Amino acid sequence: MSEFIIENSVIKGYTGKGGNIAIPSGVVEIGQGAFSYKRELTGVIVPRGVRAIGQLAFLECRNLKTVSLPEGLIRIENCAFEWCTSLESIVIPDSVKELGFGFNGCTSLKSIRFGRGITVVRGGFLNCTSLERLEIPDTVTEIAPFAFDGCTSLKTVKVGRGVAALDLDAFAHCTSLKEIAVSPSCKIVGNMPAGCKIVRVAK
Repeated sequence: MSEFIIENSVIKGYTGKGGNIAIPSGVVEIGQGAFSYKRELTGVIVPRGVRAIGQLAFLECRNLKTVSLPEGLIRIENCAFEWCTSLESIVIPDSVKELGFGFNGCTSLKSIRFGRGITVVRGGFLNCTSLERLEIPDTVTEIAPFAFDGCTSLKTVKVGRGVAALDLDAFAHCTSLKEIAVSPSCKIVGNMPAGCKIVRVAK
C-alpha cells in the first residue's frame, strides 16, 4: 500500500515513516495540509510535473531540512512551509509566478534564491531569524511592507533595479540590518531601520 494518499493526481495525505522522501511521478499538486505536522520528515524532493504546492502543505514539519523544487512549478500557496524550523535554504524556480506567504517562521533559513518569474514579494519571510543576506532579482517590481519583518540576523540587502519604490517597512524589526543597496532612481519611503544606510548602486 502506498504511503501517499493520492486522488486525481493530487496528494491529499501521507502515512509513511518520514525521513527523506520523493514525491511520486505523475503528481501535479501537493494538496492543502498534505504533510502538515509530519515532524518525522527530513527531506523532500518534488519532481517535474508538480505545478502547485497548496496551503499548509508542509506546515510545522519542524525537522524538514532540505526541499528540492522543480522547474515547472507555478504556485506556492500561503503557509506552505511555515514554521519549518530546520529548513536551511530554498531555491525558488524561475517558473514560479505566484508566491504566497509561504516561509514565515523558518528560523534556520539562511539562503533564499528567488526565481526570475517572481515580480511581487508580498511577504512570507517573517521571523526568518537566521537569514543574513538577501538579494532581490531585477525581475521583482514590488516588495510589500513587512515582507521580511523580524529577520533579526539580516545584515545586507541588495534590491534589484525593477523596484521603483521601496517601503523600508519591508524590513521592520530587522535589528542587525546595516546596508540596503538600491538603484539610483529607487524612491525610498517608510522608516529607516536604526543603524542602517542606503547605498545607491549604478549596476
